[in-house]
Amino acid sequence: MKKRIDHIFKLLQDSCAVIGDKDIENGTFGVTSSDLEKLSGYSRSNISRDLTQLVKAKKIIRIGGRPVHFISRELPGLKKYSAEKITQCTFQSMEELIDVIAPLSERAAEAGDKNAFSDLIGADKSMKNQIKQAVAGILYPPNGLSTLLIGETGVGKTTFANTMHRFALNEHAFSEDAPYVVFNCADYSGNPQLLLSHLFGHAKGAFTGAEKETEGLVAQADGGILFLDEIHRLPPEGQEMLFSLMDRGEYRRLGESSVVRKANVMIIAATTEDPQEAILQTFLRRIPNVIRIPSLRERSIEERLELIQLYFKSESKVINRPVKVSTDVANALLFYECTNNLGQLVNDIKLSTASAFSESLAESKQEVTVSLANLPKHHFDFFDILEEQRKHDFDWQGKEWLSFNPNEAPESIEELVSNMQQESDFYRKLERNSKNYFEKGLGSEDIRKYIDEETMKYFGADYFGRKHSETEKPIYKIIPENQYTFLKGVIVSVLGEHGIILDDQSLIGLLIHLKNVIGKVQDGSYSSNYRNDVKKSKSLSYQMMAEKIVSRLNAHYGVSIPTYETSLLALFLDSLDSHKEESKVGILVITHGNSSGKDMADVANHLLQVDHAHGLCLPLDETVGTVLKQAIETVRQIDEGKGVLLLVDMGSLTNFSEIIKEETGIETALINCVSTPHVLEATRLAVGNTYPLTELVEIIKDSGREYRNVRYNKMPAVSEDILDTKTKTKVLKLIEETTTFINVIKVSKILEEAYHLILERTGISHSSSLYIKYMFHTVSMLERAIQKNALTYYNFDEKISEFEVIYTIVQEAFKEVQAAFGIEIDKGEIAYVAEIFYFADFQVNTTALPAWPDYIKEIS
Repeated sequence: MKKRIDHIFKLLQDSCAVIGDKDIENGTFGVTSSDLEKLSGYSRSNISRDLTQLVKAKKIIRIGGRPVHFISRELPGLKKYSAEKITQCTFQSMEELIDVIAPLSERAAEAGDKNAFSDLIGADKSMKNQIKQAVAGILYPPNGLSTLLIGETGVGKTTFANTMHRFALNEHAFSEDAPYVVFNCADYSGNPQLLLSHLFGHAKGAFTGAEKETEGLVAQADGGILFLDEIHRLPPEGQEMLFSLMDRGEYRRLGESSVVRKANVMIIAATTEDPQEAILQTFLRRIPNVIRIPSLRERSIEERLELIQLYFKSESKVINRPVKVSTDVANALLFYECTNNLGQLVNDIKLSTASAFSESLAESKQEVTVSLANLPKHHFDFFDILEEQRKHDFDWQGKEWLSFNPNEAPESIEELVSNMQQESDFYRKLERNSKNYFEKGLGSEDIRKYIDEETMKYFGADYFGRKHSETEKPIYKIIPENQYTFLKGVIVSVLGEHGIILDDQSLIGLLIHLKNVIGKVQDGSYSSNYRNDVKKSKSLSYQMMAEKIVSRLNAHYGVSIPTYETSLLALFLDSLDSHKEESKVGILVITHGNSSGKDMADVANHLLQVDHAHGLCLPLDETVGTVLKQAIETVRQIDEGKGVLLLVDMGSLTNFSEIIKEETGIETALINCVSTPHVLEATRLAVGNTYPLTELVEIIKDSGREYRNVRYNKMPAVSEDILDTKTKTKVLKLIEETTTFINVIKVSKILEEAYHLILERTGISHSSSLYIKYMFHTVSMLERAIQKNALTYYNFDEKISEFEVIYTIVQEAFKEVQAAFGIEIDKGEIAYVAEIFYFADFQVNTTALPAWPDYIKEIS
């Protein structure tokens, strides 16, 4: 039976386990005999006698005062010092003891800094207090203090735990062969029984499938450290099973009731959640050492730069090649928002280097050059970065490149970077295979394709920044992720061409249906015997969409989906189109020649991201009657109940409207002398579904008169609403698909301000086609300016004389753009913008402008 004095001593040690640096600094620590009376139930007189004996035995320290306090000689962090350096066991006051203890605490932390922790970025800054806590936790006898690491995703909790283990070995707090066992509780969170079995082990027959006795990770970690990541995913019963291990070093395997096993294990746990909410309070009380790891945004720019440099050195060592990084890339990495903290920053550095490495192999270059084009596109809004950079005014002191060599990486880098050897092997294999392909005469493009494919396979889709939405995650239990991604891509792509977006619920329902149909067709279980012919969708566009979707599925899976399913899919889309509106006026363009009518319709559809305009052509060798028959059939197909507008060029085509109306009974109207701006405007208005056929005709005719009558000396009022909201959104979305770095929505606002200013000062009238050309070109221009890759404008001096005044106006307007984004736009790029206005569909009358010298003074 345990003696009373031993029990008192154990209670005192446990109470002292929670003493930290702040308690020492504040002089608020120690245990009184009254405290021990409440904890033990023994009388105070007996407790006082036992405490006196423990002081004489030099096991505890007595601190004079009212009341008298007692502490264990083995305070946290002072394992190496307390027995040797603190010789006396009695102090007259708390102040006298603090004078001795505080310097020892600082020296212990310094010892840690000079070893494993010294390689951590921020060891003497943002991580200083965390390292002190970690040192104290490792050195606390006999097996260290249980420690909980808290912080956001990607802040480096795993790296910090690894460093704690290295420090423990270096400081001989554990034996040289002490195990370090890592377990992520999320791996088996869906099966609590399996999780607990993996952790504690199980007896034979403990549950179905337990055919033999198995030891758990606790047994494997005996004498060392057990790191439990995502501890909040450990079920409450699992947390409770750890109580006895943490309190007494005892545990039981699953299925064992009588056998009690022993293990000396220091537990380090980590969580991204609020421990007060996600972890049992009784479990938290047993973890006295809680360390919060700061997020990347809480670290200084200087620390972030050190991190960037460290991990580029790491990548240089991994690929065993010199790496040159542009300061533009470093700027981006310094100032962009890392939502996943250090983990995301490291991944983006890895991905950038991998991309640049691929280019170096394809081009047979030894040095790997990382430029803006190599950055992963999904994270970077460069204008936000430039704005943030200006706030901090970071100075590269004229440097354009940062250089890193394989031998610059610290020796401990392999401890800080996971899978380093594995990645090195991958790059060596990639390099070896690429050389073999070069020797066999394979083209550089084919080699680059191979390199890109292998890189994607190795790093995986998640590595490239793909995030699953909350609605996607559960669906993988029904549809495998790869199939889900493909099916969703087909649906979104086809429907997106028609401006249709399905809500998540409808989309997932459709995907499940298609997955089941494909599966039944593949295994031969699909039966249509009981199915009657389904009624087709009234709208030809939905039928065409369905056919396009089914065609892609057939080609991909090598199957033949029945026509019944195609018709069913068309009806499904017809009924579930979440952006479906009332019927619209149809648009049909008919012109002489081989392609003009179709081209005009295609341009309008492409720019507006719709499929509403249709085109027919009358080749010179074709009869008018043949084209009229085609026009009648097309009108029947595209009419949605509001009539069809015919836009034709000349001649006999101008008689089509009345003939088609008489033949079909469908209301039609006609505009002749068609041009691309006419078609674009007509399609935009028809899709917007704002006007009936008769009003739409008048609007188009009026806009045609504006086109013909515009002169530079006309100063129109420019509408703030450049396009209607729906059309403008579609145009900007289409532009965004062509960009790499730019947030088009944000950029469009200031570009529109410049657009207004140019129109005001030149007198040019706004048109949809002019706006769209302008936006497409200027967004791309800004992206080139970011990458310092301007287009060359040949014979600048000779050509610019043709539109010098317009060039000057555009140049002045874009000074505001350059100032807003902190970039410099090449004069050749400005010239291309000026050309857009010069060659717009307007009659140019430069004489209406003020003379050159006066006008320059005016706008300056």
